[in-house]
Amino acid sequence: MSSDVVLRTENLGKTYSIWPTPMARLQAPILRRLVKLPLLPRRTRERWKGKAADAQRLFHALRGVSISVRRGQSVGIVGRNGSGKSTLLQLIAGTLTPSAGQVEVTGRVGALLELGSGFNPEFTGRENALLSATVLGFDREQLNARFEQILAFAEIGAFIDQPVKTYSSGMMLRLAFAVNIHLEPDILIIDEALSVGDVAFQRKCISRIEQFRRDGGTLLLVSHDPGSVVALCDHAVLLERGEVLLQDKPKLVTSQYYKLAFAPADRYEEVKAEVMSGVVVSAVPQACGSVNGNQFNDEAHSLTSSSTRAFYLPTMISQSVISYPSQGARIEAPRVLDADGNPVNMLVRGERYAYEYTVTFNSLCFRVSFGMAIKTVGGIELGASGSGSEEQLLPVVEPGTCLTIRHEFDCRLLPGVYFLNAGTSGVVGQDRKFLHRLVDAYLFRVQDEPGLPLLGFVDFGGTVAVFDQAGHEITNRRLPVASV
Repeated sequence: MSSDVVLRTENLGKTYSIWPTPMARLQAPILRRLVKLPLLPRRTRERWKGKAADAQRLFHALRGVSISVRRGQSVGIVGRNGSGKSTLLQLIAGTLTPSAGQVEVTGRVGALLELGSGFNPEFTGRENALLSATVLGFDREQLNARFEQILAFAEIGAFIDQPVKTYSSGMMLRLAFAVNIHLEPDILIIDEALSVGDVAFQRKCISRIEQFRRDGGTLLLVSHDPGSVVALCDHAVLLERGEVLLQDKPKLVTSQYYKLAFAPADRYEEVKAEVMSGVVVSAVPQACGSVNGNQFNDEAHSLTSSSTRAFYLPTMISQSVISYPSQGARIEAPRVLDADGNPVNMLVRGERYAYEYTVTFNSLCFRVSFGMAIKTVGGIELGASGSGSEEQLLPVVEPGTCLTIRHEFDCRLLPGVYFLNAGTSGVVGQDRKFLHRLVDAYLFRVQDEPGLPLLGFVDFGGTVAVFDQAGHEITNRRLPVASV
């Protein structure tokens, strides 16, 4: 294995035997031994052999998984429930033995798998910390040198000397994370564990993970929150039914994951094939009719990106549009309009714009809502709006209806490139579902401004005032302070 690669799996597989009844599980190994008796009649041997085989059903939790992780890389693993994410992490951590293939790991591994894994419930928190340190190769003296930091980070006080079985789930998480992160692992594995803690502790953990990454640590993260994967990882893997469907940038992988998760049952194989083929760009068809007849001015094409007014740049078109399978409607022709109704994609900070798209319905839908979201190029969601409140829902929409949806917003974004999403949901039959959704539907840029500090994404309109020792204000001017 290359010195730069700290983790590699090759054709990794994990298979479990599923038995219809406990009795069948007990009988099968006995029958397998009996059929080897030399004096057993041939007909009886064949019957018992078939009975033992029929009782057992194999379940492939993982099959043919090959991934490679470099030192300092952060990899997110996403997939639906039952896709094999936790099984993969347990095989890497060494708490499960593979049925096929192999795992190669270089360095010390710290793992937060299912809550409380590795902890003896009868031991105290202090004793469990010592046990975890011993497994990772530390002695008591080395643990004692770090123990005050562990205790301060966990914030569980005197409970550290109480049996772990008396801990709440939040306390268990606090101790497990504090122990693993302070024992300085080369590879940190986290399996959805951070979703258990309170908001303040989650933020504290994420901050510590970011520091761990800056220090060159390698991270493997399983999460159903795409925002966490996009924010914390630079590579992602999509698992489905024990197989790797896609390995790529986190934004693309999480988008394709949701596309697969919301696929109708009758189109599952088709959508799965699209995801596996790596086809990402999908054409967005034209609208059933334009609300606004105004077109952008030809001379606007020659304007630079530092123009004082918004304009349309024809070459700037989203090349990463992901269209979810239609389940009763289709979104078409997303566009951003300025105050005069002209299409624009080079916006000016501080102006008001309208984001429009049309929706054509091909099924009878009830309680219909519409939404939009603004995201960074990296996939971080900056804001959203929609018609989800009870008074804004459309009670009934007939098949063949074509509607134009308009979301108005003030551009408070700092200069940079952003994407707009579009979605509609409603009740078809008995279930509420996404009727259609477009990810990266429209690309736009907020134009540069000379002298504007480029910090973060959003201008919150902050002000600063300076006072002398006597309390007299000596300056009061608005500064474009930006953060996220």
